[in-house]
Amino acid sequence: MASIGFDALVAQTTPPALKKRLGAMAYAVQAAAELKQLKSAPIRLAIDGRATELQAIMVVLGNTRLYGGVLEITRLAEFNDGLLDLCALDADGVLQALKILFDVRRGRHIAAAQGVLYQQLRDVVFMTPGLPVQVDGDPAGQTPMRFHVAPAAVRLVMPNAPRSALVRRPAV
Repeated sequence: MASIGFDALVAQTTPPALKKRLGAMAYAVQAAAELKQLKSAPIRLAIDGRATELQAIMVVLGNTRLYGGVLEITRLAEFNDGLLDLCALDADGVLQALKILFDVRRGRHIAAAQGVLYQQLRDVVFMTPGLPVQVDGDPAGQTPMRFHVAPAAVRLVMPNAPRSALVRRPAV
């Protein structure tokens, strides 16, 4: 999982001492402190070689459904389908952002009429310079940055158990 925007800003500004003391809750505390920085921004990107622009407060890329171990922002993602899932969230202020977060929590954000763009892709280049990036909760620099899928790059051994948040169908 990687993302660009507000949550990456939070990952960059969360003090290590706060993370050590509060664990994952440190991010929520820091997000509240950074709310004044919550604003939609134009983001230029190329998806599978096609240039486009979108407005977002954050863009999440996932190869699995779970974000932070709890939210299914990229809820259609599967690590073995050869695709990345992109979910761009846009809000006009804190109240709309909270509504989108509530929709995410309930699993209804992809069908939302406003504020959410969801797309599956193989390659994306974020061209807008200077946007914060985080990977799996850790700061990873700033855009421009490229993300792509390397199919079958990792072999996993999993117990023969019911399908999890990682897999819904056999590997491709």
